[in-house]
Amino acid sequence: LDQSLEIAFVLSAAKRALSQARPLIWNSDQGSHFTSQQYIQLLQNAGVQISMDGKGRATDNIFTERLWRSIKYEEVYLNDYTSPREARQHISQYINFYNNIRPHQSLGYKTPAEVYHSTRLLEPAEDSVALRITRKTGFSQNSDNAIALAALTTAPTTKKLLNK
Repeated sequence: LDQSLEIAFVLSAAKRALSQARPLIWNSDQGSHFTSQQYIQLLQNAGVQISMDGKGRATDNIFTERLWRSIKYEEVYLNDYTSPREARQHISQYINFYNNIRPHQSLGYKTPAEVYHSTRLLEPAEDSVALRITRKTGFSQNSDNAIALAALTTAPTTKKLLNK
C-alpha cells in the first residue's frame, strides 16, 4: 500500500513478493512501471513467466480484478481512513474476513480457508506459493484463481495457513 505508484515502490513490492514465493506466472497490466526495463529484468532474473493484459482487456486477469473489486467496494470505498497505517489495518482485517469467514459461491459456499484445510497436499510443497495453493484447492495449475489467492499471502492469517 503506497500513496503513489512510483517505480521504486513497485520494484520494492515485487522484490518482497519474490522473496516469499516465486509464482509460475506473474500478471500485470501494461502501465509504464510494469513495462520498465528494471521491472521486466527483475521478473526475468527470478525465472517468472511474464503475462501482461492486452490493451482494454481487463478480463485477462479476471479473478484478481474481482478480488480487488471486492476489497474496494466492500471495504475501501465504505471507509474514510485517516492514514495509510489505518488503511493497511482495515484492509488486512478485510482480507482475513474474505479468507476465513465469507463463503464463496465459486468454492461451493466454503471459505478459501475451509477449502485450503480440507484438501490434502499430494506432493511436498515447492517454493511457489501459487503452486502450493493450486494443489491444495484443486484449481488448475495455471488458474488465475491460484494467483489471486497467492496475492493474499501477505495477510498474517494466510501466512499461518501456508506454513502448516
